[in-house]
Amino acid sequence: TYTGGYKKDKRHGSGQYRDENGKLFQQEWEHGRRTKHELLSLATSNFLVAYKEAKPPETMFELGVQLGAVIRDHCDVHKIPFHDKEVKEFLSQLQQDMNDSDSTVEAVQRMW
Repeated sequence: TYTGGYKKDKRHGSGQYRDENGKLFQQEWEHGRRTKHELLSLATSNFLVAYKEAKPPETMFELGVQLGAVIRDHCDVHKIPFHDKEVKEFLSQLQQDMNDSDSTVEAVQRMW
């Protein structure tokens, strides 16, 4: 399936295409003719640079603060009240999933 720009009922501009196997491609189109077709993956994303440079929080407290900020931002973007019952239950489940013996690195991996 293609999601993206059209002009005069033809694909035009930027778009994304997901094939029958679930692979996602970034595409560019000009008046119905494809000019770019690139597989989107971790290896080709801008996220890879940030991922390689990222360091785990040093303390569990810092992890909690950062995780709360990510969840709060997600709630803001999707207009979900941060103090909603489902959000509280989600945060509680994340806390329960952590083991007392987890290092911050293990806890980050578990959260991911």
